[in-house]
Amino acid sequence: MARVLTSVLTPLSGDGGEERAVLLERCRQRRLAANAVGCNYWVFERGAPSPALVEFFEAGDEAALLGARRDTDAWPDDHTILREVEL
Repeated sequence: MARVLTSVLTPLSGDGGEERAVLLERCRQRRLAANAVGCNYWVFERGAPSPALVEFFEAGDEAALLGARRDTDAWPDDHTILREVEL
């Protein structure tokens, strides 16, 4: 069965500090919710010149991924869902 994936990019302001801490706490909560519905969840950070956090949600099927969206409110309904290509 093909895996599914989506990502969410959240720009960070130049100061980083308090805003970054708040966003990382939100990410911790999203990880718990995503894991509870069978999704993997990772966060990567992009540095200068335009810092951002990039969240990745990955699951074995679209239903689990949509469950993560419902439970985390992390991305809009029309957000792109990528499907793994079987080789």
